[in-house]
Amino acid sequence: MPISNHTDSPPPAPQSAQDAVSHPNAADRVGGPGWGPRSRTHRALGAPDPPPHRAGERALGAPDRALVVEHDRRLQDSICFHLSLESFECERAASGGSAIAGAGSRRFDVVLIDMEMPDALKICRSLRADPPHRHTPVLLMTPSTREHEAWSALEECADDYVLKPVGIRELIARVRALVRRRRQLAAGQDQPASVRCSHLTIDPERHHVRIDDDTLMLTKYEFRLLYILAGSAGVIFNRQALLSRIWGSDTFVTTRSVDALVKRVRRKLRLAGHRGFIVTVRGVGYKLEDI
Repeated sequence: MPISNHTDSPPPAPQSAQDAVSHPNAADRVGGPGWGPRSRTHRALGAPDPPPHRAGERALGAPDRALVVEHDRRLQDSICFHLSLESFECERAASGGSAIAGAGSRRFDVVLIDMEMPDALKICRSLRADPPHRHTPVLLMTPSTREHEAWSALEECADDYVLKPVGIRELIARVRALVRRRRQLAAGQDQPASVRCSHLTIDPERHHVRIDDDTLMLTKYEFRLLYILAGSAGVIFNRQALLSRIWGSDTFVTTRSVDALVKRVRRKLRLAGHRGFIVTVRGVGYKLEDI
């Protein structure tokens, strides 16, 4: 529905997350055409965040915490407003420096970054290099003209992305999915075990891979692939199983991404002087040879 520019009295503010997403104007895609200071939608979405949750208000503990890195103040206000309706506690950053400083002083359950910021990828990489946020989910918001950059970032430092202008329902759903997936992984991997396979040693707590005396530098997803294969050496994994275990089930990645990931890991193994670790089983999938 197009955003109205009528000057009559604005509708009452939503009182819950469900009211917000079902509100006639709230269904509009924020950050798109018509998003401006004269619209009723902006006045409603730009309202101040509700006060912080009081201790003990939620039975399950403190609210989830989100860092919203966005240089467009109106869009940032909108995102934070809707996240607050979903019981998120938001911290805002309008530049790379403030985002990195904020992440250094607090821990977050999810980070949202606008890809139109000139240092967006630098922020993403800095989070991955920071031990407290090495596994914090990162969601990128990107225009369709830069979607290829978002795909590259998925392989390196991000967990998911949405296209701008973003639908608020989709944004909230993806944020929730990322937080849920992270908690599920943490619950099942409280004390991840190191893996030793022939010349290969993988330490997931330190994100460290060694082959004999050589250190292998891997991105997050490359590391996950090698850890999964090495943890079950000799077992064949089909592409769909690898896709689900590496990226989870809540993101739009195809099995072609698995092939590309295997190719990159093989290249790094070859450059380190080791060949033949990851074997293709034609028509089935991949396995790691215990050689």
